Amino acid sequence: MAHALARARQAGIPPARVDAFFASAMVAPVLTAHPTEVRRKSTIDRELEIADLIAERDRSSLTAA
Repeated sequence: MAHALARARQAGIPPARVDAFFASAMVAPVLTAHPTEVRRKSTIDRELEIADLIAERDRSSLTAA
C-alpha cells in the first residue's frame, strides 16, 4: 500500500483525488489456491468465515445488541 501511494505521489496525483477514490472504492478480499490446484476446502472455509464476519459487522449497527 505504501508503495502504491508513493507511486501515486510521484505521478502527481493529488492527495484529495486519492482520498476521493478510497472514499468510494469497494474492497473485496479474494482468497485463491494455486491455479493448478483444485479449490481447497480450507480456502472455501476462510471465505465463508470472512463472509460471516462481514455480514455480522453490517448487522451490528441495526440493533442494540
